[in-house]
This record gives sequence, C-alpha cells and structure tokens, in this order.
Amino acid sequence: MSEGIGITDLKTKEQLLGSEDQRRDILIFERKKKNSIIPTPGQTTIDGRKLPTALEVLLPTTLIVIPIERAQSPLFVERPLEHNFLCFIGMILNIGVITLRSFGSGIISSTGRRYMEVELRQDIKNAIVNGKESQDVAVTIRLVGIEGELVDHLLITKYLVMPGDREVDADRQTLQKLVTSFRPLKIINAEEKRKEIATQADKKFKELLAENGEEIFNFEFSVQLLRLKGANLEDPEVWFHSMKSLKPFEVFAREINLHDEKLDSFWVALHQAEGGDATNFKTNLIELIEADSEQAAIPPEAEKDNEKPDLISD
Repeated sequence: MSEGIGITDLKTKEQLLGSEDQRRDILIFERKKKNSIIPTPGQTTIDGRKLPTALEVLLPTTLIVIPIERAQSPLFVERPLEHNFLCFIGMILNIGVITLRSFGSGIISSTGRRYMEVELRQDIKNAIVNGKESQDVAVTIRLVGIEGELVDHLLITKYLVMPGDREVDADRQTLQKLVTSFRPLKIINAEEKRKEIATQADKKFKELLAENGEEIFNFEFSVQLLRLKGANLEDPEVWFHSMKSLKPFEVFAREINLHDEKLDSFWVALHQAEGGDATNFKTNLIELIEADSEQAAIPPEAEKDNEKPDLISD
C-alpha cells in the first residue's frame, strides 16, 4: 500500500499510513519499472463497476517471501499452515477491493510438503495502462503457503495479466519460475530450535498479558456482574452460584497482579461467604453491580464529553 500510493516523502507517508513494519526476514524480488494504471471516471470499470476514481495506481511486479511463525497472537499457540494461511487471506479479503478467484491445496511432489494456494484478481477495463489508452488488464495477486520444518512460508506474487503485452507476460513467467524454485531451508538442530520457538512464544504471550490483562479482566468481570444484575441474592442457591462464578476472578486478578481497593475488599467478603457469612459479600456485590451498570449506561460520546482537558490519561 505504501509503495502503491507513490509518495516518497517519509514523513508524509507516515502521516497517511503510519510507520512501516520493517522486518529483515522478508525477502522481496521486485522489478524496478512499475506498471501504471490510470482509471477514467465514468469509463473505466473495476470488476464490472464504474467507480468514481481517477487516482493512478502504481503496481510493481513483485515476489515477496514471508516466514509465518506458527504461534501467532493473541494466544501464541502453535497452529497449522491451513489456519495461519486462511487468516492472512481473510485480512486481504476484508479490505473488499479484490476478488478471490481460485483456491487449491495439495502436496509438492519434489519435497513432500503441503501447500495451499489462492488467486485474487481485479479485472479492470477501459483504463490507461502504461501510457496506452482503452486497455483491459487483470491485477493479480497469487498467494502460496508452503509448509516448512519449524516455520511455514508465504509467497506472494503481484503482477498484471494483459493480453498481447509480451513484456508483462515475460514478467509473469519469471515470477512463476521463482515460485517453483522455492525450497524451505533444512534446519540444523531442529529440536533445539523448536524449544527456542516455544520459549519465545511463551514470552510473547506473557508480554501480551502484561499489556492487556487488566483490560481483559475488566471486560469479563463487568459481563459477569451484569449477568447477576437483578438476581435475588437472598436466595441461598443464587448467592452460592454467584460466589462460585466470581471466585475465579480473584485468581485472575492475582495472575495479572491487579490490586484495587474495592476489589480487594470484595475478595475478603468472598472468603467470608465461603466460611458461611455472606452479609458483606451480598452488600459488596450489589455495590459493584450498581457501579458497573451505571458505567455501562454511559454512552462513549458522553464519557468523552466529560473528560477534563487538564487531566493526563494513563
């Protein structure tokens, strides 16, 4: 997206698109000359629709090789090629500007490794392509997921299909040869590397939990409190169930090292209820439910309006 927009000033690009994710382990083959597609409003059709757009699109002929770690956010548990590949495809399809045209999977005969493949295509008709008017062209993205030994790989090719243009066709054939020649590296000390990857995944999950644990706790605790809203806490079965459903949240709070005056008092009352005296538990629970209900009833816009400009948010 950053390249396609054609803006070279780094500061301007960051303002429009944010900073780019610089990863040293992504391999890119790219033709220096970029294809130019200029739509004419009212004449050019994109997948059969005349869209109100006049912005030139710069499309380099490209092969990108991306290693896919099997343990992905947010859980960082190891998942197979099929899962991670389809998640990646879903992100592209959600943008909504290109159509999935074909899907396949199988075994590579020369290596015995599994692969998955999709082709995405956008058909453009009656546009100015590389300076020639009234041209029809298909912008094509082909994605191939290949199973590796410890990590999988995603190969992305981006190219044009343009009948009668030998240069464009030659580029496409070159990309196909590059993709066919791809082989995952043979891993030395695979078992040791596998342990390192598992340790790194655990570390990333702990970092994620440290960063977002309190937010997750507040959301789940709030939902549980709202579930108990209106419950008859004078009924022994009801308050006993309430106590059992809220007990795990004490463990949750301890796991993320969350301390709050009201919560700490509530855990004390919870322990008293486990010992047979539920008086403080009921009182504290009602107060928490009422506070949570009031918070849930405030629209986000109203909360924003009530913010004081001189306060520093954490």
